[in-house]
Amino acid sequence: MTAEPGGERALSTSSRYPVASDTRDTVEFRQNVIGIFAFHKSGFKPNARSYNVVMEDLCHFLKYGTVLHGEWFIDGQRVPLASSTHRQPLPPGLSERPAMAPVFPEITRMEARHDGCPNQFDYGTNYHQTAEWRSKTAAWALGHAKARCAEAEAAISEAQAALQAVPSAAKSAAAGVLARAQAMGRKVAAETEDIVQSDGLAGAWPVEPIARTQYPGHRRAVLRLTTSPNRNPSMTGAITRAHTKLIAYHGKAGYDSLGYVPKMAVCEAIASGALLNPGTRELVLYLAQHRPSPSVAKADKTGWEAVGSYVYAFYDTAKFTRFAVPDATSFKGCQQNHRFIGLCDDRRRAELDGPLRVAKGFCACDPCLRLETDDCLLPQLVGKAMRAKAPLAKARPCACRRC
Repeated sequence: MTAEPGGERALSTSSRYPVASDTRDTVEFRQNVIGIFAFHKSGFKPNARSYNVVMEDLCHFLKYGTVLHGEWFIDGQRVPLASSTHRQPLPPGLSERPAMAPVFPEITRMEARHDGCPNQFDYGTNYHQTAEWRSKTAAWALGHAKARCAEAEAAISEAQAALQAVPSAAKSAAAGVLARAQAMGRKVAAETEDIVQSDGLAGAWPVEPIARTQYPGHRRAVLRLTTSPNRNPSMTGAITRAHTKLIAYHGKAGYDSLGYVPKMAVCEAIASGALLNPGTRELVLYLAQHRPSPSVAKADKTGWEAVGSYVYAFYDTAKFTRFAVPDATSFKGCQQNHRFIGLCDDRRRAELDGPLRVAKGFCACDPCLRLETDDCLLPQLVGKAMRAKAPLAKARPCACRRC
Protein backbone atom coordinates (compact mmCIF):
# COMPACT_ATOMS: atom_id res chain seq x y z
CA MET A 1 0.00 0.00 0.00
CA THR A 2 1.41 3.42 -0.91
CA ALA A 3 0.73 7.03 0.02
CA GLU A 4 1.78 10.37 -1.38
CA PRO A 5 4.49 12.31 0.55
CA GLY A 6 2.88 14.75 2.92
CA GLY A 7 -0.35 12.79 3.04
CA GLU A 8 -1.93 10.91 5.93
CA ARG A 9 0.62 8.11 5.70
CA ALA A 10 3.74 10.25 5.25
CA LEU A 11 5.22 8.89 8.51
CA SER A 12 5.48 5.35 7.17
CA THR A 13 8.81 3.63 6.67
CA SER A 14 10.50 3.14 3.35
CA SER A 15 10.28 -0.11 1.43
CA ARG A 16 13.11 -2.63 1.50
CA TYR A 17 12.91 -2.80 -2.29
CA PRO A 18 12.37 0.77 -3.55
CA VAL A 19 11.88 1.46 -7.22
CA ALA A 20 14.26 4.11 -8.52
CA SER A 21 11.52 6.02 -10.35
CA ASP A 22 9.01 5.87 -7.50
CA THR A 23 9.26 8.83 -5.12
CA ARG A 24 6.33 7.80 -2.91
CA ASP A 25 6.61 6.33 0.55
CA THR A 26 5.40 2.80 1.14
CA VAL A 27 3.48 1.49 4.11
CA GLU A 28 4.62 -1.79 5.64
CA PHE A 29 2.09 -3.83 7.60
CA ARG A 30 3.19 -6.34 10.23
CA GLN A 31 1.19 -8.75 12.31
CA ASN A 32 1.57 -9.07 16.03
CA VAL A 33 2.29 -12.81 16.16
CA ILE A 34 2.49 -14.61 19.52
CA GLY A 35 3.63 -18.22 19.70
CA ILE A 36 1.72 -20.06 22.43
CA PHE A 37 2.99 -23.35 23.85
CA ALA A 38 0.30 -24.93 26.02
CA PHE A 39 1.47 -27.95 28.03
CA HIS A 40 -0.37 -30.49 30.13
CA LYS A 41 0.47 -33.94 31.41
CA SER A 42 1.06 -36.51 28.71
CA GLY A 43 -1.62 -38.86 30.04
CA PHE A 44 -4.39 -36.59 28.73
CA LYS A 45 -5.12 -36.82 25.00
CA PRO A 46 -5.79 -33.37 23.51
CA ASN A 47 -9.41 -32.86 22.50
CA ALA A 48 -12.01 -30.14 21.94
CA ARG A 49 -12.19 -29.53 25.68
CA SER A 50 -8.49 -28.80 26.17
CA TYR A 51 -8.36 -26.74 22.97
CA ASN A 52 -11.25 -24.48 23.97
CA VAL A 53 -9.98 -23.95 27.51
CA VAL A 54 -6.76 -22.61 25.98
CA MET A 55 -8.77 -20.48 23.53
CA GLU A 56 -10.71 -18.95 26.43
CA ASP A 57 -7.44 -17.92 28.04
CA LEU A 58 -6.14 -16.54 24.76
CA CYS A 59 -9.19 -14.34 24.12
CA HIS A 60 -9.33 -13.20 27.75
CA PHE A 61 -5.63 -12.31 27.70
CA LEU A 62 -5.94 -10.30 24.49
CA LYS A 63 -8.98 -8.37 25.73
CA TYR A 64 -8.29 -7.96 29.45
CA GLY A 65 -4.64 -8.85 30.04
CA THR A 66 -5.41 -11.75 32.41
CA VAL A 67 -6.18 -15.46 32.06
CA LEU A 68 -8.91 -17.69 33.47
CA HIS A 69 -7.50 -21.22 33.72
CA GLY A 70 -3.82 -21.75 33.00
CA GLU A 71 -0.44 -20.62 34.27
CA TRP A 72 0.97 -18.36 31.56
CA PHE A 73 4.50 -16.98 31.29
CA ILE A 74 5.58 -14.08 29.06
CA ASP A 75 9.14 -12.71 29.06
CA GLY A 76 9.89 -14.54 32.28
CA GLN A 77 6.81 -13.18 34.08
CA ARG A 78 3.68 -15.02 35.19
CA VAL A 79 0.43 -13.56 33.86
CA PRO A 80 -2.11 -12.84 36.63
CA LEU A 81 -5.39 -14.70 36.92
CA ALA A 82 -8.63 -12.80 36.38
CA SER A 83 -10.42 -13.66 39.61
CA SER A 84 -7.86 -15.24 41.94
CA THR A 85 -4.12 -15.60 42.53
CA HIS A 86 -1.67 -18.31 41.61
CA ARG A 87 -0.89 -20.76 44.40
CA GLN A 88 2.25 -22.38 43.04
CA PRO A 89 5.50 -20.64 44.05
CA LEU A 90 7.96 -19.39 41.46
CA PRO A 91 11.64 -20.37 41.31
CA PRO A 92 14.38 -17.72 41.28
CA GLY A 93 14.61 -16.00 37.91
CA LEU A 94 10.85 -15.77 37.32
CA SER A 95 8.51 -13.09 38.64
CA GLU A 96 4.88 -12.04 38.72
CA ARG A 97 3.71 -9.87 35.86
CA PRO A 98 2.25 -6.56 37.03
CA ALA A 99 -1.11 -5.35 35.77
CA MET A 100 -0.59 -4.10 32.23
CA ALA A 101 -2.71 -2.79 29.38
CA PRO A 102 -4.16 -5.67 27.34
CA VAL A 103 -2.71 -6.49 23.94
CA PHE A 104 -5.96 -6.13 21.96
CA PRO A 105 -8.82 -4.70 24.06
CA GLU A 106 -10.81 -3.84 20.92
CA ILE A 107 -11.14 -7.46 19.82
CA THR A 108 -14.67 -8.30 18.74
CA ARG A 109 -14.06 -11.23 16.42
CA MET A 110 -12.01 -14.42 16.47
CA GLU A 111 -11.08 -16.22 13.25
CA ALA A 112 -9.75 -19.74 13.79
CA ARG A 113 -8.20 -21.94 11.12
CA HIS A 114 -7.40 -25.54 11.81
CA ASP A 115 -7.29 -29.00 10.32
CA GLY A 116 -10.04 -31.61 10.34
CA CYS A 117 -8.96 -33.62 13.38
CA PRO A 118 -12.26 -35.23 14.55
CA ASN A 119 -11.35 -35.38 18.24
CA GLN A 120 -10.35 -31.71 18.51
CA PHE A 121 -11.88 -29.51 15.84
CA ASP A 122 -14.24 -31.29 13.44
CA TYR A 123 -16.60 -32.39 16.19
CA GLY A 124 -19.88 -31.33 17.81
CA THR A 125 -18.23 -30.09 21.01
CA ASN A 126 -16.07 -27.63 19.10
CA TYR A 127 -18.99 -26.55 16.90
CA HIS A 128 -21.00 -25.83 20.05
CA GLN A 129 -18.22 -23.67 21.47
CA THR A 130 -18.24 -21.59 18.29
CA ALA A 131 -22.01 -21.15 18.68
CA GLU A 132 -21.90 -19.96 22.30
CA TRP A 133 -18.66 -17.97 22.15
CA ARG A 134 -20.46 -14.61 21.91
CA SER A 135 -22.55 -15.13 25.04
CA LYS A 136 -19.64 -16.71 26.90
CA THR A 137 -17.25 -13.83 26.23
CA ALA A 138 -19.95 -11.23 26.91
CA ALA A 139 -20.16 -12.50 30.48
CA TRP A 140 -16.46 -11.68 30.89
CA ALA A 141 -17.14 -7.95 30.61
CA LEU A 142 -19.28 -8.04 33.75
CA GLY A 143 -16.73 -10.15 35.59
CA HIS A 144 -13.97 -7.76 34.58
CA ALA A 145 -16.06 -4.82 35.77
CA LYS A 146 -16.53 -6.48 39.16
CA ALA A 147 -12.78 -7.07 39.46
CA ARG A 148 -12.02 -3.46 38.61
CA CYS A 149 -14.56 -2.26 41.20
CA ALA A 150 -12.82 -4.36 43.85
CA GLU A 151 -9.42 -2.98 42.81
CA ALA A 152 -10.75 0.59 42.98
CA GLU A 153 -12.15 -0.01 46.47
CA ALA A 154 -8.85 -1.48 47.67
CA ALA A 155 -6.81 1.37 46.18
CA ILE A 156 -8.99 4.02 47.85
CA SER A 157 -8.90 2.25 51.22
CA GLU A 158 -5.11 1.92 51.02
CA ALA A 159 -4.71 5.57 50.07
CA GLN A 160 -6.97 6.71 52.92
CA ALA A 161 -5.01 4.62 55.44
CA ALA A 162 -1.73 6.00 54.12
CA LEU A 163 -3.00 9.57 54.37
CA GLN A 164 -3.84 9.09 58.04
CA ALA A 165 -0.53 7.37 58.85
CA VAL A 166 2.01 9.66 57.14
CA PRO A 167 3.55 12.66 58.93
CA SER A 168 2.40 16.19 58.18
CA ALA A 169 5.27 16.83 55.77
CA ALA A 170 4.11 14.02 53.49
CA LYS A 171 0.39 14.80 53.67
CA SER A 172 0.39 16.63 50.35
CA ALA A 173 1.85 13.68 48.40
CA ALA A 174 -0.48 11.20 50.12
CA ALA A 175 -3.48 13.42 49.35
CA GLY A 176 -2.47 13.39 45.69
CA VAL A 177 -2.39 9.59 45.70
CA LEU A 178 -5.85 9.52 47.25
CA ALA A 179 -7.19 12.00 44.69
CA ARG A 180 -5.90 9.85 41.83
CA ALA A 181 -7.42 6.73 43.38
CA GLN A 182 -10.77 8.49 43.76
CA ALA A 183 -10.62 9.71 40.16
CA MET A 184 -10.01 6.16 38.99
CA GLY A 185 -12.90 5.01 41.17
CA ARG A 186 -15.23 7.49 39.52
CA LYS A 187 -14.11 6.31 36.08
CA VAL A 188 -14.62 2.65 36.96
CA ALA A 189 -18.04 3.44 38.42
CA ALA A 190 -19.15 5.16 35.24
CA GLU A 191 -17.82 2.41 32.97
CA THR A 192 -19.42 -0.31 35.07
CA GLU A 193 -22.80 1.36 35.06
CA ASP A 194 -22.55 1.87 31.29
CA ILE A 195 -22.05 -1.88 30.84
CA VAL A 196 -25.10 -2.66 32.94
CA GLN A 197 -27.27 -0.02 31.27
CA SER A 198 -26.13 -0.73 27.70
CA ASP A 199 -28.77 -3.39 27.04
CA GLY A 200 -31.44 -2.51 29.56
CA LEU A 201 -30.01 -4.66 32.34
CA ALA A 202 -30.33 -2.13 35.15
CA GLY A 203 -33.09 -4.19 36.76
CA ALA A 204 -31.36 -7.50 36.18
CA TRP A 205 -28.23 -6.75 38.19
CA PRO A 206 -28.80 -5.83 41.86
CA VAL A 207 -26.90 -2.71 42.92
CA GLU A 208 -25.37 -2.14 46.32
CA PRO A 209 -23.69 1.28 46.46
CA ILE A 210 -20.41 1.77 48.24
CA ALA A 211 -20.20 4.67 50.66
CA ARG A 212 -20.53 7.78 48.53
CA THR A 213 -17.96 9.57 50.68
CA GLN A 214 -15.31 7.56 48.87
CA TYR A 215 -16.29 9.24 45.60
CA PRO A 216 -16.83 12.93 46.39
CA GLY A 217 -18.51 14.86 43.60
CA HIS A 218 -19.69 11.73 41.80
CA ARG A 219 -23.42 11.18 41.58
CA ARG A 220 -23.16 7.39 41.15
CA ALA A 221 -21.45 4.85 43.32
CA VAL A 222 -19.46 1.86 42.19
CA LEU A 223 -21.75 -1.06 41.50
CA ARG A 224 -21.42 -4.44 43.13
CA LEU A 225 -22.82 -6.82 40.58
CA THR A 226 -24.32 -10.22 41.14
CA THR A 227 -25.43 -12.48 38.34
CA SER A 228 -29.10 -13.07 37.72
CA PRO A 229 -30.16 -16.37 36.12
CA ASN A 230 -33.33 -14.87 34.68
CA ARG A 231 -31.76 -12.41 32.27
CA ASN A 232 -29.26 -12.61 29.44
CA PRO A 233 -25.97 -10.78 29.98
CA SER A 234 -25.13 -7.68 28.01
CA MET A 235 -23.42 -8.30 24.67
CA THR A 236 -20.98 -5.52 25.48
CA GLY A 237 -17.49 -6.92 24.98
CA ALA A 238 -18.68 -10.05 23.17
CA ILE A 239 -16.32 -11.80 20.75
CA THR A 240 -17.86 -13.39 17.69
CA ARG A 241 -16.16 -16.62 16.73
CA ALA A 242 -15.87 -18.16 13.27
CA HIS A 243 -13.71 -21.10 12.34
CA THR A 244 -12.66 -22.58 9.04
CA LYS A 245 -11.66 -26.18 8.55
CA LEU A 246 -8.70 -26.62 6.21
CA ILE A 247 -7.54 -30.18 5.68
CA ALA A 248 -4.24 -28.86 4.29
CA TYR A 249 -3.44 -27.47 7.76
CA HIS A 250 -2.77 -30.98 9.06
CA GLY A 251 0.98 -30.68 9.69
CA LYS A 252 1.50 -28.15 6.92
CA ALA A 253 0.77 -24.75 8.48
CA GLY A 254 3.36 -22.00 8.44
CA TYR A 255 3.81 -22.05 12.21
CA ASP A 256 4.26 -25.82 12.61
CA SER A 257 8.01 -25.25 12.93
CA LEU A 258 7.37 -23.69 16.35
CA GLY A 259 6.96 -27.22 17.67
CA TYR A 260 10.73 -27.56 17.51
CA VAL A 261 11.36 -24.70 19.95
CA PRO A 262 10.81 -26.73 23.17
CA LYS A 263 12.63 -29.73 21.69
CA MET A 264 15.69 -27.69 20.77
CA ALA A 265 15.71 -25.97 24.16
CA VAL A 266 15.74 -29.36 25.92
CA CYS A 267 18.47 -30.66 23.61
CA GLU A 268 20.61 -27.60 24.32
CA ALA A 269 20.06 -28.04 28.05
CA ILE A 270 21.21 -31.66 27.89
CA ALA A 271 24.22 -30.78 25.76
CA SER A 272 25.27 -28.03 28.18
CA GLY A 273 24.85 -30.23 31.24
CA ALA A 274 22.00 -28.20 32.72
CA LEU A 275 19.75 -29.91 35.24
CA LEU A 276 16.11 -30.34 34.23
CA ASN A 277 13.65 -31.24 36.92
CA PRO A 278 11.18 -33.93 35.81
CA GLY A 279 7.58 -32.92 35.26
CA THR A 280 5.50 -30.95 32.79
CA ARG A 281 5.24 -27.79 34.87
CA GLU A 282 8.98 -27.95 35.54
CA LEU A 283 9.58 -27.99 31.78
CA VAL A 284 7.37 -24.91 31.37
CA LEU A 285 9.29 -23.11 34.12
CA TYR A 286 12.60 -23.98 32.46
CA LEU A 287 11.44 -22.72 29.06
CA ALA A 288 10.01 -19.52 30.54
CA GLN A 289 13.32 -18.82 32.27
CA HIS A 290 15.85 -19.90 29.63
CA ARG A 291 13.97 -19.35 26.35
CA PRO A 292 11.60 -16.45 27.15
CA SER A 293 11.58 -14.95 23.65
CA PRO A 294 12.63 -15.79 20.07
CA SER A 295 16.35 -15.75 19.41
CA VAL A 296 15.80 -13.42 16.43
CA ALA A 297 13.89 -10.20 17.08
CA LYS A 298 10.68 -9.49 15.17
CA ALA A 299 12.22 -6.38 13.59
CA ASP A 300 14.89 -8.54 11.94
CA LYS A 301 12.38 -10.94 10.34
CA THR A 302 10.52 -10.56 7.05
CA GLY A 303 7.90 -13.32 7.15
CA TRP A 304 4.21 -12.42 7.50
CA GLU A 305 3.86 -15.08 10.24
CA ALA A 306 7.17 -14.29 11.94
CA VAL A 307 6.75 -14.71 15.70
CA GLY A 308 7.49 -11.74 17.94
CA SER A 309 7.04 -13.28 21.41
CA TYR A 310 6.49 -16.59 23.17
CA VAL A 311 3.93 -17.70 25.75
CA TYR A 312 4.58 -20.84 27.78
CA ALA A 313 1.49 -22.14 29.55
CA PHE A 314 0.90 -25.02 31.95
CA TYR A 315 -2.57 -26.50 32.41
CA ASP A 316 -3.69 -28.81 35.14
CA THR A 317 -5.85 -31.42 33.42
CA ALA A 318 -8.45 -30.86 36.16
CA LYS A 319 -9.30 -27.64 34.27
CA PHE A 320 -10.56 -29.64 31.28
CA THR A 321 -14.01 -30.32 32.68
CA ARG A 322 -17.49 -30.70 31.21
CA PHE A 323 -18.47 -27.62 33.16
CA ALA A 324 -15.96 -25.51 31.22
CA VAL A 325 -16.57 -27.19 27.86
CA PRO A 326 -19.68 -29.41 27.81
CA ASP A 327 -20.11 -32.29 25.38
CA ALA A 328 -22.26 -31.59 22.32
CA THR A 329 -23.46 -33.46 19.26
CA SER A 330 -22.78 -32.79 15.59
CA PHE A 331 -25.37 -32.25 12.89
CA LYS A 332 -26.10 -34.15 9.71
CA GLY A 333 -23.81 -33.15 6.88
CA CYS A 334 -21.18 -31.50 9.09
CA GLN A 335 -18.35 -33.26 7.24
CA GLN A 336 -19.30 -31.50 4.00
CA ASN A 337 -19.11 -28.04 5.61
CA HIS A 338 -15.87 -26.18 6.25
CA ARG A 339 -17.04 -22.80 7.57
CA PHE A 340 -18.78 -22.36 10.95
CA ILE A 341 -19.96 -19.06 12.47
CA GLY A 342 -21.62 -18.35 15.83
CA LEU A 343 -23.85 -15.25 15.81
CA CYS A 344 -26.47 -16.03 18.48
CA ASP A 345 -27.06 -13.34 21.13
CA ASP A 346 -29.52 -15.40 23.19
CA ARG A 347 -27.42 -16.94 25.93
CA ARG A 348 -29.85 -19.70 26.87
CA ARG A 349 -30.43 -20.74 23.28
CA ALA A 350 -26.71 -20.61 22.49
CA GLU A 351 -25.85 -22.81 25.48
CA LEU A 352 -28.57 -25.40 24.82
CA ASP A 353 -29.05 -25.53 21.04
CA GLY A 354 -25.75 -24.26 19.65
CA PRO A 355 -27.16 -22.44 16.56
CA LEU A 356 -24.65 -21.93 13.75
CA ARG A 357 -24.28 -20.54 10.26
CA VAL A 358 -22.42 -23.13 8.17
CA ALA A 359 -21.12 -23.12 4.60
CA LYS A 360 -19.16 -25.49 2.42
CA GLY A 361 -16.19 -23.16 2.21
CA PHE A 362 -14.69 -19.81 3.11
CA CYS A 363 -15.94 -16.94 0.97
CA ALA A 364 -14.02 -13.67 0.58
CA CYS A 365 -16.83 -11.51 -0.79
CA ASP A 366 -17.56 -8.33 1.17
CA PRO A 367 -20.81 -9.50 2.84
CA CYS A 368 -19.25 -12.80 3.97
CA LEU A 369 -16.21 -10.99 5.35
CA ARG A 370 -18.69 -9.02 7.47
CA LEU A 371 -20.35 -12.36 8.43
CA GLU A 372 -23.50 -11.34 6.53
CA THR A 373 -23.74 -14.75 4.88
CA ASP A 374 -27.33 -14.31 3.67
CA ASP A 375 -26.07 -11.67 1.23
CA CYS A 376 -23.23 -13.76 -0.20
CA LEU A 377 -22.22 -12.68 -3.71
CA LEU A 378 -20.73 -16.04 -4.71
CA PRO A 379 -23.24 -18.73 -3.70
CA GLN A 380 -22.55 -20.65 -6.89
CA LEU A 381 -18.92 -21.03 -5.82
CA VAL A 382 -19.12 -21.78 -2.09
CA GLY A 383 -22.78 -22.72 -1.78
CA LYS A 384 -25.44 -20.95 0.19
CA ALA A 385 -24.87 -20.69 3.92
CA MET A 386 -27.29 -22.73 6.00
CA ARG A 387 -28.44 -22.79 9.59
CA ALA A 388 -27.50 -25.76 11.73
CA LYS A 389 -27.39 -26.74 15.41
CA ALA A 390 -24.81 -28.43 17.59
CA PRO A 391 -26.89 -29.02 20.75
CA LEU A 392 -25.68 -30.23 24.10
CA ALA A 393 -25.37 -33.99 24.32
CA LYS A 394 -28.10 -35.78 26.24
CA ALA A 395 -27.18 -37.16 29.64
CA ARG A 396 -26.07 -40.76 29.51
CA PRO A 397 -26.91 -43.45 32.09
CA CYS A 398 -24.33 -43.93 34.79
CA ALA A 399 -21.94 -46.83 34.11
CA CYS A 400 -22.11 -48.04 37.72
CA ARG A 401 -25.59 -49.62 37.05
CA ARG A 402 -26.83 -48.49 40.47
CA CYS A 403 -28.15 -45.08 39.54
